[in-house]
Amino acid sequence: MQFSHRLVVSVTVLQLFAMTMSSAYSQQMPNRDDLKAAYCISVMQSHSLEDGLKSLTGLSSDADKFVATEIDKHRTDLARLQAYLRPRAKFLDLDSLNSARLRGVADSTRYDVDIMSCFTDCRDIECLERHCGKDSAAGIRLSTCDDLTFLPF
Repeated sequence: MQFSHRLVVSVTVLQLFAMTMSSAYSQQMPNRDDLKAAYCISVMQSHSLEDGLKSLTGLSSDADKFVATEIDKHRTDLARLQAYLRPRAKFLDLDSLNSARLRGVADSTRYDVDIMSCFTDCRDIECLERHCGKDSAAGIRLSTCDDLTFLPF
């Protein structure tokens, strides 16, 4: 009788330990690359470069090729980010990933507001290039998504 009681207690303790370990394993804190991937995915999804480029009409054949190349790069970059993060996300703290995602959405929105405000103030391309978006905090953070060399593939 005592042996079976000890066996039940031992099995219960092992089960609790296993559940604790699996829970702890599934809730690792994301590293810098994980957070950057979550941020950049939301930036690329909310900052619809593809829609903006597709709306351009009456372009020369060289410009059409450039637009097609940029759309392909955008799709490829987004797919690479998702391929990196998707299998890892189930083991990571989702609140942290969601915070990075929300920062990406907020930065995209803020950048769009900054750009629209700048378009109102600037009337020529030189003004736009000098003053629009490059120096805003949101623009600087968004530009980190231009370099995806942190991805392992």
